[in-house]
Amino acid sequence: MPALQGVATYVEECETAVASLADVFEVDAESEDVTWGMLAEMFEAFADAFGRLSPPQELQAYHGATLNTIEAVRDHATTRPSEDSYLEEFVPIMLEVFGASLEVTLDQTKTEEEKERAIEDFLAAKFGSLFGPDYVTAARAQVEARRGLSEEMLALLDSSGCGELFAA
Repeated sequence: MPALQGVATYVEECETAVASLADVFEVDAESEDVTWGMLAEMFEAFADAFGRLSPPQELQAYHGATLNTIEAVRDHATTRPSEDSYLEEFVPIMLEVFGASLEVTLDQTKTEEEKERAIEDFLAAKFGSLFGPDYVTAARAQVEARRGLSEEMLALLDSSGCGELFAA
């Protein structure tokens, strides 16, 4: 039980950190484009806030892998022309991801584990094309670290929205 208390405390800290960034991530997509420069600034703030969290021992691998994923997005965004549109690239990829995920989910010939792996591989390929190979490496490590957590820990993390940040 002490391990779960540490996770619960971490989840509260994570929720507070994410909530504190609401203004940073607030964009009216209908009237405002998100540029690579804006994305870099957003993820710089997010990496800073997330990096200040103190995970319990049980979550250190997951937390570190998640921070690496956030930093990979930030670092890649800084290599792109700051005025270029991020959304023009992101939206078509998300539409592909949704379509492919639905197709895999409905496939009756695959086991649940095969479906999960197929979706992970597709996400890694698509988001890798958007965010670069460092993102893919970091996101895969994040997924693996997440697999090492107990069901109780995952339930606490996922109830907060801090459980599946940016992994492919």
